[in-house]
Amino acid sequence: MMSLAVPAILSGATEGRILDVLVFAVAGLLAYRFPRTAPYVAVFSVGLQSTLTHSLTSDGDALAGLIVGLAVTRIRSRRFPSQRVVTYTLLALAAFGLLVGLSFAANVRGPNGHEVALGSQYFISRTLLAAFVVILSEQDSDWQHRWVRAIALLALVLSAFRVAEMAGLPLKPMTDTLRIAVISEYSSVSNTNTFAVVAAIGIPFLLAGAGLDDTYAVWQKWGRWLAAALVTFALASTESRTGVVIMVVVVVSLLLLANTGRRRILILGLALIYLGGSLVPAFSIGNKPVVVSGQAVPESIIATNEAPIIAPPQLQSPGSPQPTPQPQPQPGQPALPAIPPQWRSILDRSSYLLEATVPPAATGTRGNYLVFVVRASSRTDQVTLRITVNGSLVAELQPSHMSPFYHWEQVPIPDALADTGKPISVGFATAGNVDSSKHYFAVGGIYARSSGYSSRIWTGHSWVQNDLSSDPGIQSGLPLVFLDGAVPPLEYFVASRGEVIDTSLSDRLVLWRTALIAFLHNPILGTGFYTFQFVRDQYEPSDSPLFYVYTNAHSNYFELLSDLGVAGPALFLLILLIPLVKVLRRTISKSNRREWMAPALGLALIALLLSSLTQTWIADSRVYITGWFIVLIAGSEVVLAPHLRGGSATSTATIAKVSTDSGPGAKVAVLTPNAEGQ
Repeated sequence: MMSLAVPAILSGATEGRILDVLVFAVAGLLAYRFPRTAPYVAVFSVGLQSTLTHSLTSDGDALAGLIVGLAVTRIRSRRFPSQRVVTYTLLALAAFGLLVGLSFAANVRGPNGHEVALGSQYFISRTLLAAFVVILSEQDSDWQHRWVRAIALLALVLSAFRVAEMAGLPLKPMTDTLRIAVISEYSSVSNTNTFAVVAAIGIPFLLAGAGLDDTYAVWQKWGRWLAAALVTFALASTESRTGVVIMVVVVVSLLLLANTGRRRILILGLALIYLGGSLVPAFSIGNKPVVVSGQAVPESIIATNEAPIIAPPQLQSPGSPQPTPQPQPQPGQPALPAIPPQWRSILDRSSYLLEATVPPAATGTRGNYLVFVVRASSRTDQVTLRITVNGSLVAELQPSHMSPFYHWEQVPIPDALADTGKPISVGFATAGNVDSSKHYFAVGGIYARSSGYSSRIWTGHSWVQNDLSSDPGIQSGLPLVFLDGAVPPLEYFVASRGEVIDTSLSDRLVLWRTALIAFLHNPILGTGFYTFQFVRDQYEPSDSPLFYVYTNAHSNYFELLSDLGVAGPALFLLILLIPLVKVLRRTISKSNRREWMAPALGLALIALLLSSLTQTWIADSRVYITGWFIVLIAGSEVVLAPHLRGGSATSTATIAKVSTDSGPGAKVAVLTPNAEGQ
């Protein structure tokens, strides 16, 4: 397969400086020669930004070039932005940027000062660039519509990229070469919820006539619906609960707005595409239930080390590998009992370290060894189980020499490590290509206690003692790890095995509690923009462990509460609610009930509001800059012609006469065609 390479003159030898100039110059030239292309250049440079450049990421270069090109165009034509560009939405956005700056000043000398500076400067610079591009762009009767078309086309391109990857096309090597992190990558689980937001915004934008000029009758009748169907299918593949909620809101709203039976049928068709796509086993939303079983290990039989271990018939499948016989006990060694594990400590990340503390061996004991219950997820040697005693490596086990079923494993250890007179620390960790689906190890544990035995796990950022597994529910007690095959007296206790909240939801509750605690300690200006990931360990509740290293609070509102203090989420809500009120008023107006542009903007703002409950897209410049474009055009005071009144194929007859006076006294006369198309 032919690979794509970036010439060294553009990236390597000059560290991207030539690309900086090239992107800046091309964007500026397009804005100067073709001012109406500015929305498309701005939206695509943000949504497909690259890090090949040096001084700025490619979106910064492109937005800066657009500003220069648009400014020169306005100076030459002496058409300067009027006072009406200063809207309440813009003022709220400016106040939000000022708050980020004040929080930066208050925290820059603190322990996370470097991170505060990086996050704050990047956010403020991109917000300013986005605002100036919108202010300077051509604001004629088609201005709002061009921005909506650009965002809709971006959603369509991202969706097509995702579907192509799902079909097996090798697009990722190309984007990796260009250093473009495509938000819709099928292989990127971390981006699924964020892409769901962009896709959900794209659907109403496409149905508002976006993508091509309204004079194209075929596009008006069928093209936009086919494009919306593609985006809907891509959205259905994300396994996103946030996407489900937003899609329900979008479909219900569009059904209420539809004024013909045919249009309602088409909208229901989109709903069926989403429903059908969401139930495909490969990416079914059923894979992410809200409530899951707390029972981690099914009933199984663990034989003693006196005979080969045979899995129960119901657990065996045709052609399953034969389990590895366990070593016969040496003379004087006790036979191991058949203790079935009740939970597992799954080692599916190289950062995990399960540590079991056991009493030392009797003085003078020779030929010491460890026994433990474990299983390998596969028979391929892509991962290794590393066992340490008091920090010293004593064994490295390969899956090919282990059973895929729970069994007793025996490992000899140096006598000097066992006969210390002090408790022995036994560690289990993994190395290699570890993952959560095929290549991992699971150490069995039981709901029991015993004197002199304890355990804990390093999750990658902290030690946890009250929950020893990332599985749903609380896995507590003892790992089945013993020295010299001596199983101590065990005091079993009853543990809850009922249904529990899925870990992705329960972890969010912990993150939100942590953000709230951080806010209570820093209520005025917070800890600094986008610093929650650096202060989380300091404020995380000790009774609620997290097994994954989260980089944000998984909620814009809680993230901003921790980062910026009490005013952060308040100003953020104002930025979204001010334009939402404006477009809702336009939607319910009798003279605009057949227009889809205002409802599309309203649905986009609602999608941003809803997704902010469980997502921190304020930390992703690909999304928040696009969000700023939406709020600024939705909150604009510029009077615009409704291009789509019921999706008419003859809507080119719509005429908007805008007064040359763009001040408050400007009047608009709108003529609407009588014919109503699809």
